[in-house]
Amino acid sequence: GRVMPNFSDGGPTAGYPETMAILAHRGSQAAAWYLQQARHLDVDTLYRFIRFQEDKLDPQPPAFPASQAFVDIGYASLRAGLDPHTPYLAFKSGPPTENIGHNHYDHNNFQLSYLGEFLIADRGYRHRFIPIKTKYTQGTSGHSSLVLDITDEYLASEVHPELGHDQIHRTGGRIEQFFTSPVLDYIQGQAAAAYNDDQTTVVEDFTRRIIYLKPWIYVMLDRVRTPEPHTYHLGFQLHSRASSEFVAENRWNILGTRAQLACAFAGSVPITTSAQTYPGAEEYGEFITVNTEPQTEANFLTLMYPRNYHREGLLANPGFERSYKGWRIRANQDAPNHIIDTDVKRNGESSARIDGSGYYYSEKFPVTAGDRVKVSAWMKTEGAAKGGTVLIHWWKGKSIGSESSGSQMPTDWEKIEVEGIAPEGAEQVSMACTFHDTGRVWYDDAEVWLENPPEVLEIDRPEPTSVDLSDDARGVAFEVEGARFMLTTGGEPTELGGLTLQTNGTLACVGDRQPTEFVYMQEGTSVTYDGLEILRTDTPITVCMWHGGDDVVHVLAYDDLTPHAAAIAPEDLRVTVLAATAITEAMSGDTPIKATDNGDGTWTLGGPR
Repeated sequence: GRVMPNFSDGGPTAGYPETMAILAHRGSQAAAWYLQQARHLDVDTLYRFIRFQEDKLDPQPPAFPASQAFVDIGYASLRAGLDPHTPYLAFKSGPPTENIGHNHYDHNNFQLSYLGEFLIADRGYRHRFIPIKTKYTQGTSGHSSLVLDITDEYLASEVHPELGHDQIHRTGGRIEQFFTSPVLDYIQGQAAAAYNDDQTTVVEDFTRRIIYLKPWIYVMLDRVRTPEPHTYHLGFQLHSRASSEFVAENRWNILGTRAQLACAFAGSVPITTSAQTYPGAEEYGEFITVNTEPQTEANFLTLMYPRNYHREGLLANPGFERSYKGWRIRANQDAPNHIIDTDVKRNGESSARIDGSGYYYSEKFPVTAGDRVKVSAWMKTEGAAKGGTVLIHWWKGKSIGSESSGSQMPTDWEKIEVEGIAPEGAEQVSMACTFHDTGRVWYDDAEVWLENPPEVLEIDRPEPTSVDLSDDARGVAFEVEGARFMLTTGGEPTELGGLTLQTNGTLACVGDRQPTEFVYMQEGTSVTYDGLEILRTDTPITVCMWHGGDDVVHVLAYDDLTPHAAAIAPEDLRVTVLAATAITEAMSGDTPIKATDNGDGTWTLGGPR
């Protein structure tokens, strides 16, 4: 989507253009590429006109891995390269010690984007005027993290942060572990300290582990421990334009504009799932929660897989059937003037009403100069002196112009239309339904037509079949296009779909179909799959092995998963693997390593070749 995840105070933006411009002129090809992707490479200011020398700019995609962890600020990204048509997960746990004034109470929070839109999102800049909205946008309840004991009293309370429910510190979270490879990423955050004060330990352990099976599947493992019983509530914040769709028990779809996210949930204790909005902050959209009865400990497993999605029409909620979803209302003192009216409507179950003063802004759509755009909405007024207005707004970061219907005041439903040509420099367009008058106005059945609508991407990834989540939330097995995957945490064998997987480490995962076959073992010495020991080491390590269809076995191993720790050197590596065919070539990073046939169907990899 050409924007950064908007953790804490801030909106979706392509930031740091001046910093990147300086780096680009000092020879950074990656910084120049960033400017190009963020559409900041234009000479659009006097400063850039003086400074920019095009012959010194050489935009090239960065060579470093797109998956990174930045422990000091508590941010991380999990990505399968920089292809815009693959998913992107952003994670936040931290900063550990530095109290940054614009941060939120959102440790172990995450966002997930696919095909240019965030499906699991962040509320962004905190609301500053209405306390209940400030609580929701800044507090833990408005983020994809853990809240304790959500009651009617808690929802109505304007207190935040509140000990016993929320994170009460903007510090204390920490990214503890990180691993990245071409087939799998792993991140682990710990946020317990953010819930406790000097006198009271509310949460002993809130560990969140996310495994990204590239390029399509995310598995999230949460562990919660508390000294006293509490109800646990894991939140999944939907983008304001997205909507939830109940599929089956503990399974949901999140539907965006052109992408969707299927989610399946399991717990070591009985769970229920629900979708709702926050009372008093409904315009921010929905969130899904995984809920328990009072507990002192529980484990949770979440399976997430994004796919493309196509709907008729560009607007996500043209008739206001799903409240404000897909629309932005005028905030501050005008916010209460916006009413979803179920008594007066042209079609469906509801319309959007404005009493006195306010507006409804649609989402933005891409345009280029010269594109023809039409918008329309059905309008009805009562007691108006001037009437309402339907507008087209052109955007290049900020508004650069508009087309207006002029004030209209029909006393019965009338279709109001506006047409315009995108001016030079326009990058996006939106429609607005406004009212600044006495009386009231209703809007219904809005429509946006673009001469060049956004491309419908035919990247229809099929939904995983035979998805099995273990009853104890320790494992998951599923199949996608004939590729079978299975994951388990350490301990007793996990049996799913007629297969078993076991490790004496903390985590194991296998993919046993082409084009990518892999095995991942975390902090252990053995992995057994379907009754066979497929991986063995002499000492506990973390190792990922994969065969990516290039007739080469790749090995990446670590003694320590602390972010930025060095990998085990090829000369120190010793890994035994079960192989159905001869291993003729093996690599550790960029270094060829020895493959020794043990004569029993296993091969030992390691040492210089």
